[in-house]
Amino acid sequence: MNASKFISLLALFTLVAFAMAGSRHPNAAPIAEETKDAIQPRYLELLKKIVEINSKTENLEGQDKVRQALIPEFRKLGFESKLIALKEGHKLLYFEFPNSQPDLLLVGHSDTVFTEKEGFGNLTIEPGMVKGPGVIDMKGGLVLLLNALTDIKDPQLLKRIRIMINDDEEVGSTYSRARMDELAQSMNAALIFEPGLDDGALVTEESGLHWLTLRVDGKEAHSGKEPENGINACIELAHKLIQVYQLNNFKQHLTVSVGQLSGGSATNKVCGHAKAEIDIRYKDPKDLDQTLQRIDSIDHDSWVKNIKTGKRETTTAERPATNEVPPLEKQSSSGLFESAKAAGSAIGQDVTGRWVGYGSDGNHLAKTGIKVLVGLGPYGSGMHTHEEQMIEHSYSERLKLATGLISKILIDSQHQ
Repeated sequence: MNASKFISLLALFTLVAFAMAGSRHPNAAPIAEETKDAIQPRYLELLKKIVEINSKTENLEGQDKVRQALIPEFRKLGFESKLIALKEGHKLLYFEFPNSQPDLLLVGHSDTVFTEKEGFGNLTIEPGMVKGPGVIDMKGGLVLLLNALTDIKDPQLLKRIRIMINDDEEVGSTYSRARMDELAQSMNAALIFEPGLDDGALVTEESGLHWLTLRVDGKEAHSGKEPENGINACIELAHKLIQVYQLNNFKQHLTVSVGQLSGGSATNKVCGHAKAEIDIRYKDPKDLDQTLQRIDSIDHDSWVKNIKTGKRETTTAERPATNEVPPLEKQSSSGLFESAKAAGSAIGQDVTGRWVGYGSDGNHLAKTGIKVLVGLGPYGSGMHTHEEQMIEHSYSERLKLATGLISKILIDSQHQ
C-alpha cells in the first residue's frame, strides 16, 4: 500500500470513528449517555431558527431569511456563497470553495408548504421527537448537511464539494431547474438531503410525475326555463373521470389521481364548463405513454349531448409547460447505494433502500447523467401536515452515515 493511500484510509477511519463518537466537535463538552442521540445545542438552535421562519415557496421574504441564517454558517467552513437570480423573485443559492473544481454535489431546498396563517410555526421538542413545519422536509436535512461538513473539516475534501439550495422544490423546481442542471454538469455524484423513509431506508428509485388538466366545455342554460338547451359539462366530466380512475394499476406503481375538480357558475344553471387537475405517477415510462393514449381516447368519447340539437361537449387535455418530472431509475442510484451500505457497515448501520411514489430534485438531476442518491436527511413522519416530526435519534444516525459516505465518495474517487 502506498503512502498516499494509507493516509487517505487513515483519514476515513478517523472520520468514521469521530462519527461513531457522536459527531461532536472536539472542544464540545461531554454528552451524557442518555442524551448521546440528541442534536447538539448549536445545531438545534439553528434548526429552531430556520423552522420558525415561514418559507412557503411563495414567501420570498421568508426564503431570504432562511438563506441569511445559513450563509454565515457555511462561510465559517471556507465556502463562498453565490446567489443566482431567477424569475419572479426566486433565487438559487450555492456554495463552493474559491477557485475550486468540485465534483460532489450536495442538494437541499429551503421552501416548505405551510402558510403563515396556518398557525403551525414553532419547533417543539417531545420525548424522542422534534416537531415543526419543515423539520424533516427539509430544514432538518439542511442543518444536518452543515453538521456533516463541519465534522469532516478537512479543506482538501471540502473544496471538492458544491452545495446547492433552491427555493422552489415544493412546486417542481419550476424556476431553478435549468440552472441546477447547469451546476450539475461537472459533477460525478449528487446526494439529496431530503428525509429518509419512515423506517430509515434511503430512496433508490422515485416515480415520474406528469400533470394535466382535463377541460370540458359544454353549454349553459337556465335550470328551470330551458335545461334541454344546455350541455352539462359537469356530468360529462364525471363520466370521463370514472374512466380515468380505472386507469390506476397499483401493482405496477401507476397511479392516476384527480387532485382538484371544479365546474359550473351557479346552482340554477346547467353547468357549462368544468375541469379536473390530474396527477399521474409512474415507474415505467411506457406506462405513462399508454396512460396518455387512453386519456386521449377518453377525451374523444362523449356521454352528454343537447337533446334538441344533438350537439356534444368539447374536451381538451391541457399540459402546463412544467408538467413533467422524469422517474429516478434504479441504475442512477445503485453505485452510490452500494457506497452507502459500505459506509453504514463501517459504523454498524444496516442501510436499506427502496422505491417511493414521490419525486425530488434527484429526478431532474439524474437525467444529466450523474449518479444520485436521495434520503440522506433525518426522517420521521407527517410530511406536509401539522404533524410533521423528526425522530430524534434519526438525526445522529443520519449524521454518522452522511459524514462517512461523503468522505468515502471523495476518498474513493481519488484512487479511480
